[in-house]
Amino acid sequence: MKANITHDAWLKMQGFVDLCPDEISGLGKVEVVDGEFYVTDIAIFTQTVSPTHSTIPSKALAQFQVELIKKGENPKDWWCWWHSHAKMEPFFSGTDKATVESSTDFDMLLSIVSNHKHAFYAQFDMHRPLRLTQVVSVEVLEEENEEITAWVQAEYDAKVTRPVVPVYNRGFGFSPKTTSRDDDDWDGLPTTQPKAGDKIQGKPVMKQSLIVNADDLAEYQAELAALGEELKDARHRKDGEAIREISSEIYEKQIDGFYCGYEQVFPTRKI
Repeated sequence: MKANITHDAWLKMQGFVDLCPDEISGLGKVEVVDGEFYVTDIAIFTQTVSPTHSTIPSKALAQFQVELIKKGENPKDWWCWWHSHAKMEPFFSGTDKATVESSTDFDMLLSIVSNHKHAFYAQFDMHRPLRLTQVVSVEVLEEENEEITAWVQAEYDAKVTRPVVPVYNRGFGFSPKTTSRDDDDWDGLPTTQPKAGDKIQGKPVMKQSLIVNADDLAEYQAELAALGEELKDARHRKDGEAIREISSEIYEKQIDGFYCGYEQVFPTRKI
């Protein structure tokens, strides 16, 4: 089974992925020809992005469907869900799998994960009339359209929000006005992992101390606890692949939590 992406659709999707340093997501229009899938168009929605999540308000999705109907299109044709893993490898995290399982509004769902290296992972899921999951290959059909890049930039600027969060600024301490995540050369991690008591430029490094929203902190801790339960289950089943995926997701979330002030010390990866 193969998923074909027209070149115009690929330029849109990969353009959004390349522009966004964090995770970003949207939908794609799918046509089925001789048993093969063709993604022919791409859309994004108003959303807030972070290194591990993109949040799209349900109102934005509803408005998109209304606009399709006004144009005489069928919203049910848009059954490709695409998102990025930025600089991470393309794979289905525990969150991604949960999203697929909860997407029961779709009889069928084609899911594509891309990254900044232009690598793909794609999966086809059928919810009705029977439950089916199958990994599919991805092929980009060659075409050219120089106008797509400008359209992608305009849509991204209008719809994607990256909250300014306090992050380590490669000097010492933390500054709410410094977002190293906007540095195109930054790989998502500090160049060093400072500890309390270390000295940088002759000044002591302190533990991060930030005022955080209690509700946001509680939500973060609940998500970590849920991932912890998933990891316990994977270890009980001795599922090596799931253990690696969930461990990576926990580590990414803890890094994000460190920069948001939820963690006081930089996380150490545990396998």
